[in-house]
Amino acid sequence: MPLPGEDNPYLRKFGLAPSGLPEPPSPDLGAVVVIPCHDEPDLCGSLDALHRCDPPSGAVEVIVVVNHSESAPEQVRANNIASLAQAESWRRDHETERFRIHLMESFAQPGKRAGVGLARKLGMDEAVRRLERSTIGPQGAIVCFDADCSCDANYLVELERHFATHTETPGCAVRFEHPLAATSSPAHRESIAAYELHLRCYINGLRFAGFPGAYQTVGSSMAVRSWAYQKQGGMNCRQAGEDFYFLQRIIELGNFTELNTTRTLPSPRASHRVPFGTGRAVHESLNRGDSREITYASPGYLDLRTLFQQAATLRRASPNETPRLLKGLSAPMRSFLEQQGFADELEKMRVETQREDTYLRRFFGWFNAFRVMKSLHHCRDHGHGAANLCQTAVELLRLRGWDSEIPVEPDPESLLLIFRELDRAGWSPPAW
Repeated sequence: MPLPGEDNPYLRKFGLAPSGLPEPPSPDLGAVVVIPCHDEPDLCGSLDALHRCDPPSGAVEVIVVVNHSESAPEQVRANNIASLAQAESWRRDHETERFRIHLMESFAQPGKRAGVGLARKLGMDEAVRRLERSTIGPQGAIVCFDADCSCDANYLVELERHFATHTETPGCAVRFEHPLAATSSPAHRESIAAYELHLRCYINGLRFAGFPGAYQTVGSSMAVRSWAYQKQGGMNCRQAGEDFYFLQRIIELGNFTELNTTRTLPSPRASHRVPFGTGRAVHESLNRGDSREITYASPGYLDLRTLFQQAATLRRASPNETPRLLKGLSAPMRSFLEQQGFADELEKMRVETQREDTYLRRFFGWFNAFRVMKSLHHCRDHGHGAANLCQTAVELLRLRGWDSEIPVEPDPESLLLIFRELDRAGWSPPAW
């Protein structure tokens, strides 16, 4: 006979493994924090950060998925075994009925699927099972964290308050700030400041353009309701970028939100373990000795703004009028749209939608976050080129209406502090 929650339709269709946690959760379990752990030196530091949090009213569980591939080096295997032993010792000393820790082994993962996406999925699927057995059920929160991450003391309380206040939200992006003081050298500090500034420039460029899905997608800084996780097919098994692709599907549900009253503090360390992301960017920046030429030029965001402002007008125009309406776009953006078959897709949208709001959802379903990024890559490679990070950041601050003082000779860190303040104020997506 299956355990309670094991007959869940999502788990029957998408679950990869049966539950390894037979003991029931607390009836008032409200949130499950999922931590993938691969070759991490300080898993217990992340557990300490969560344990130090102010306690929310509902019970909390933490699921740690210690993982490596079937071809992992012996040192990685040994490090993972050591992490498990250390975490088990930590659990015995710190676990309570209101704050429980579960340690899952996922060793010898198949090569093509091994990685952070699979580890997150195993933990998040287990979170579904745990919440199904609590009174909150599918309204409960599945929280993504990392094994090298810390957080503010109000982290768990603010997550609980956010979901209680925003009753319709399927999930949220949590404010994050890399701890600059935790870096090992001035070059390291500048590299992580520049990388975070690039992330914030990108999202603010999209917000200036009017893109409705302009949210940060950082794996250690997101949380979703169990029902939304299930409805959108769960976590993917990508070895990198799993957070970006997963969160886009949650954002598509509408009513997505930001949580800006607390912070996660992702590690600023350099790493070569994944093909892209924070660790890889810092690693390459330090090797390159140049942290500044890593962002998209502002003309790309101006192109997107022009296009998105024309979105409704394009629906009412005839196919013959489309070239005139797109004349204000740069040559690289026009060539991208031609390459993507935009004219044909636009005509399908015109014919197949009767209402403007339906058309706009269709429009931004096609011109989604993945295609937005592809368009900026195309414009960079076919005309706009790479941009100076500090110069672009100043341009975007002005485009976003920042009217406070900007340093005369800005550096990545001084600009990052301004963008953090700008982003802390929050953002309301355009109502389509």
